[in-house]
Amino acid sequence: MIRIDQKNSATSKNSASWGKSQKNEGTYFAKETTSVSLMMKRIFVTALLLALPLIGILQVLQTNQLAQNGLAVNQLIKERNALEANIRTLEASIASNVKLREIRQQATTRLGMVPAEKTMRISIDQRQAAPIQVPLRFTSESSDNPLPQKKWWESLLDFTFNFFSRNQESQQ
Repeated sequence: MIRIDQKNSATSKNSASWGKSQKNEGTYFAKETTSVSLMMKRIFVTALLLALPLIGILQVLQTNQLAQNGLAVNQLIKERNALEANIRTLEASIASNVKLREIRQQATTRLGMVPAEKTMRISIDQRQAAPIQVPLRFTSESSDNPLPQKKWWESLLDFTFNFFSRNQESQQ
């Protein structure tokens, strides 16, 4: 710590100028600190203004990528299902062809049958026979089971609907 003696005029002048210089330096330091903090605030606000839209754009891009992947998965699932259905159809076709070949082979070798040389088509102009009438007591539907009754709220709705439809008809 420096002690300033007021008796010595040279020292007092020096101390006065030293005090002024300290005040000026303090003011300068305060101005410098203020300008640095103001500059830091501006940098922070600028960085924030640049970062927020960037974060938003990244989220939109991520959501877009997720949606595209979901659509691609759905298309692949549809394609897989179509291919599986095609496989089942081909398996059934192969199985029926194998059966037909086996039947034809058995018919020709074991039974001695030959393919027909001449085919004929016959048309019948007679009506189809009427279905046989079965008595009602033998059918699964019997008259012992009464028809289900309407619920109370169904009849209320019917009444309300009919009431308003009558009013509209009478107004026309």
